[in-house]
Amino acid sequence: MKANIKFLIHICNLDDGKIKARCTSIPLISEIFPSQEQAINDLTDKLSVFLENEAKSYLSGCQGNEGFINCPEGKIISPVDIWYCKLTDTSCPTQAQVLLTNKEQFFSKCLADDDRKNAIYDTIENGKYMGAHQKVGRVICSLCYSLRYPGNEDKPKKNINPYYYHFELYSLNDYFDADNDDFRRDFLMKGIDPRAYNPMCAECFIEVVSKIDSNIVNNFFKKEMDYFYD
Repeated sequence: MKANIKFLIHICNLDDGKIKARCTSIPLISEIFPSQEQAINDLTDKLSVFLENEAKSYLSGCQGNEGFINCPEGKIISPVDIWYCKLTDTSCPTQAQVLLTNKEQFFSKCLADDDRKNAIYDTIENGKYMGAHQKVGRVICSLCYSLRYPGNEDKPKKNINPYYYHFELYSLNDYFDADNDDFRRDFLMKGIDPRAYNPMCAECFIEVVSKIDSNIVNNFFKKEMDYFYD
């Protein structure tokens, strides 16, 4: 299996020309490096070790039941937690389970037309889709979610995946005194979405920082890493 992980790296230029760098996904105190390149390379190595030694078991455990993937055309109806088909807006007979070991069962029960059934099954069988929109063990970046589902609408308006592993989300309090009254006042006066006080993905975090202080936004980097695991 492959996971595309997005980390947030913070770089700070010191008065002596050296670089202080950290990523709050890993339990390390900020380290000092002679150059930005070396700082990023060193943190990348440490993040690789983190994925192999700590995240691997978590990622493997999030795969859930073997043999099926949640259908991309499925959606959860709360609070009863019943899977509905997006195409027909009715209850899904398979409860959005595409059984990789029983193609005939999927084709006999799926409500989609034959062309769409083939497209769904082929996409999953070829590994192009792995059920990420309802993957067990992921949590929501509320800012991504608000962009994908503006207002109270059920249908997505933008092709944005709002689901992340917990170590891909970052809090303002990790880098700012976000509970300070002056910070909060400035935050609100700049019209920043208050949902930014929830944990955010690296991309949304950088966008929010650009509104908080454009002079420091270039100190934050999104580092994408593909990790392969069983």
